[in-house]
Amino acid sequence: MRKNPLQEIINRIIWEKGDARIKYIDRKGEERIRSMDPGEIEKAGSSFIILRDGTMIPYHRLVLVEYRGKILYRRRDWERKWTGKNTS
Repeated sequence: MRKNPLQEIINRIIWEKGDARIKYIDRKGEERIRSMDPGEIEKAGSSFIILRDGTMIPYHRLVLVEYRGKILYRRRDWERKWTGKNTS
């Protein structure tokens, strides 16, 4: 069975311990979009990123994954929808 492409990207970031920026939709906090430090990640599961504190973040809530200055994943229109910024 093929892995989720985001799972493969996150695993690569974990293994290589490179400079990465990961943003995701936070439905519980005051900030709608939060940044996650890759050092917080315990495991990249099949459907979720599992953080060291036990928090589980589903892949569908990821909006941006940047690794060593390259954008590896960007959800279309996330800035306009979640921050009100128009990126067109």
